[in-house]
Amino acid sequence: PAGSNANPICPELVLSRHNETATIRHHLVRPTAPQNVSELKRFMGMITFIAKFVPLLSTKMHPLTELTGSDREWVWEQPQIDAFNKVKYQIANASNLALFDTKRPTTVSADSSSYRLGAVLLQDQDDGSMRPVAYAFRSLTCAEKKWAEIEKEALALAWACDRFQDFIIGIQATLETDHKPLVSILGGKKDLDNLTPRLQRLKMRLMRYSYTIKHSPGKKLVIADTFSRAPSASASTEDEPTEEMNAYIQLICSNYLPASDKKLNEIKQKTKDDPVCKFLSEFCSSGWPQRSDIPEICLPFWQHRHDISLVDGLLLKGSRIVIPEVMRAEMLNKLHEGHQGITKCRALAKQSVWWPRLSTQLKPLLENCTNCARYRTNRAEPLLPTSFPERPWQTLGMDLLKLQGQWYRYDLLQITFHGTQS
Repeated sequence: PAGSNANPICPELVLSRHNETATIRHHLVRPTAPQNVSELKRFMGMITFIAKFVPLLSTKMHPLTELTGSDREWVWEQPQIDAFNKVKYQIANASNLALFDTKRPTTVSADSSSYRLGAVLLQDQDDGSMRPVAYAFRSLTCAEKKWAEIEKEALALAWACDRFQDFIIGIQATLETDHKPLVSILGGKKDLDNLTPRLQRLKMRLMRYSYTIKHSPGKKLVIADTFSRAPSASASTEDEPTEEMNAYIQLICSNYLPASDKKLNEIKQKTKDDPVCKFLSEFCSSGWPQRSDIPEICLPFWQHRHDISLVDGLLLKGSRIVIPEVMRAEMLNKLHEGHQGITKCRALAKQSVWWPRLSTQLKPLLENCTNCARYRTNRAEPLLPTSFPERPWQTLGMDLLKLQGQWYRYDLLQITFHGTQS
C-alpha cells in the first residue's frame, strides 16, 4: 500500500530463494572428491571465504589442509574422505546464508569458465564481512562455449542479474567481475555502436538494473570462480530465448552489414580461404591463446581480440566486417569511389569494414588519385612579412653561399641592414 514502510522483498520469496539455494549447494557437494592439490585448493578457497560462518571449520579441515603442503605427498584415504564429506555438508546447511536486507550494500559476483557460469549474491555485514545470500550456477550451452571470453564474462553478469532480479531490482547493486575490459564496456564509458552486437545485447539486458561495476582479481572471486569451474555431470539445456536470438540475427544480417547478399557470400568464401582469417575464426570459436603462442601473421589482431567475433561465417570487429587480404584493394577503391576527402573516407570505413592499418592505407590512395589531383586546389601559404624596424641596423639579414660543394663563409658573406642610413 501507498506510504507503507514494508520491505519490498516478501518473506515467501526469501524463503523460496533460500530453499532453492540450499538445493544448489547440495548439487555442489555431489561431485567426486578432488583428484589433485589444485582441485583441493580451489575447493578450500571457497570454504575459507565463508569460514567465519561455519563453527570449528579449521579443525574439521585439518586432514585436508595437510595435503596442501609442498613437502606432502598426495594421499586420499579415509581421514581425508571423512573430512571432505563433513565440510561439504556443513556448507550445505542453510543457516550459513544471510537474510537479505534492502538497506545493506549488495554485490553480485559472477564468473565464467570455458564450460560453466557461477554467481553469488553477497551483502555487507555489521562486522565488515561479506556474507552470501544466494548462489546460482549453470553449464554453458554448446553455442555459448564458442563465444569469445569477454562475451562469456558479460553473459555471466547479465545472467546473474536476471537470476537475482527479485533481490536487486529497485536498489543500487555492485557487479563484480575479474575481466577488466568489462568495467569500461558495461560501466557506460563505451557507446553501444562501438561494441559487438552480442555485447550490445548483453549490455541492454543490464539496463533495467541500477548498478556500478568494479574489477576484482580472480583470486578474490573465490565463490563465483568455484561454481564456474566445478565439474558438472550434464550440460545445461538453457539456451538463448528465441525472440532474442531472432533479434540478434536480424541485427547482424540487416542493420549492420552494409553489403549485398552476393558480396557477403563472396566475403565469407574469401574468409574461409584466407590463412589469417582461418586462425582468427579458430580463436573466436575456441578462445585466444597467449600472445607468445599466436602465429606472427595474427599479431596485428592481438590488441583487438576482445572486439573480434565470428558471426555466421563472417569475422566482425564490433559491427565492422573484417576483410580478407585479397579483397582489401577492392574495398579501398570502394571507400574512395565518391572521391571524398580523407576524413569522410575514414568515417565511411568506420561504419563498414576494418583491417589493421586501414586508416594509414587510405592516405596514399587519396594522394595518388588522378581525378582528385586534377580538381584538387592547393592553397598557397600567405607571405608573412616581418615588422618594419624602428632604427637603422636594428635587424640584420645574413646569407651564406655554397659553390661547387664548398661553403664560403667569410669571403662571400652578404649582410643586409634594414632601415635608412642617417
